[in-house]
Amino acid sequence: MATANDRLQDILVTHAVGIERLKAGMVSRAQQVLDEAERNLLALIREVMEDAPPGGRTATRAQLRQLDAALKTIRDQRAETWAAYREQVRRELREFAEDEAAFSASALKRSIALAEIEVVAPTVRRLRTATEGMPFQGRLMGDWFADLEAADQDRLLRSLRQGWVNGETVDDIVARVRGTRAARFSDGALGLTRRQAESVVRTAVTHFAAATHEEVWQANVDIVTGVKWVSVLDGRTTPICQDRDGRIDPLPGHELPEGALRLDPPGARPPAHVNCRSVTIAVLGGQEIVGERPFVTDTRNRRRREIDFRRQAREDGISVAQARRAWADANIGQVSAEVRFEDWLRTKSAVFQDDLLGPTRGKLFRTGGLTLDRFVDHTGRRYTLAELRVRDAEAFRAAGL
Repeated sequence: MATANDRLQDILVTHAVGIERLKAGMVSRAQQVLDEAERNLLALIREVMEDAPPGGRTATRAQLRQLDAALKTIRDQRAETWAAYREQVRRELREFAEDEAAFSASALKRSIALAEIEVVAPTVRRLRTATEGMPFQGRLMGDWFADLEAADQDRLLRSLRQGWVNGETVDDIVARVRGTRAARFSDGALGLTRRQAESVVRTAVTHFAAATHEEVWQANVDIVTGVKWVSVLDGRTTPICQDRDGRIDPLPGHELPEGALRLDPPGARPPAHVNCRSVTIAVLGGQEIVGERPFVTDTRNRRRREIDFRRQAREDGISVAQARRAWADANIGQVSAEVRFEDWLRTKSAVFQDDLLGPTRGKLFRTGGLTLDRFVDHTGRRYTLAELRVRDAEAFRAAGL
């Protein structure tokens, strides 16, 4: 029978997969803000650069000052774009934190399944302080936005000035900014901005999730004894997340569960790096949950079952404390056994695996003998199916593909 700790781990790790999809959606919606502004930006660049004074290596200081004055309109328009971008991302992150807090509190309650247990959810003010008022990767959320905009503005204006000084055509200058079709527009100034903006959003979601979970765990420290780090282990996982996977940080007033590995450094929480995908889950304390109650009501099925510890003690010839401890060990459980993400994924249905990996990769994972790290190269780039077929032809044959 699955214990409360087992149920909670399964709920939260499954939910972590959903968070990765939420990241993709949030990135896409934020990117739309930049994409829509990009068309207007490129049109403005053409207008400004065509009206700019003559460029080239012999340009005078007066001409450079004229150019800078002309570029101010581009800076101003780009600043408006970043204001809209910040508002879009901040609004979605705040909504996500509130939803995540409600989900985490509900997951605690559902996992324990006792009528007597009250689970506390943090206030919106607490969530704002924990998410926006605490730094991640050394910077506050506002600093990440400011640095992203500053880098973009600097890169954009340097590209325009450099093209002007080199005497390039307007088309060449636009290509500097936008990138070339041959490189799918990834080699221009705006391409780097897009990649950096995506990383900031993905890392921010991880921070908001971890900080929100932490507030829920801390608000229920009477029943939550520790925080367990869970990493998505595949070819993209960094060494630091590989090492922290499964380690536990006991919360104040609680000891490290027997046999568990301590999280080092204490207090470490995701994101451990940019684009980190790790999450934290709560470790429930059986003795803390049962406490000194004379009985508890198990709500896991339609017919609520009352567990009377005094009667159980008489029937078994043990003390009431021993009866409570035995019930807590069997139903709340000790800390969940360390489960690697790949091992956990193998316990899920084929439908779930195919939804996460794709039908072909799902079959290769189940029957072709491929582990998750075989789907990506050393940089984390996902191999195409054609590349996989060349690299692992035997796996395709074993899977009947």
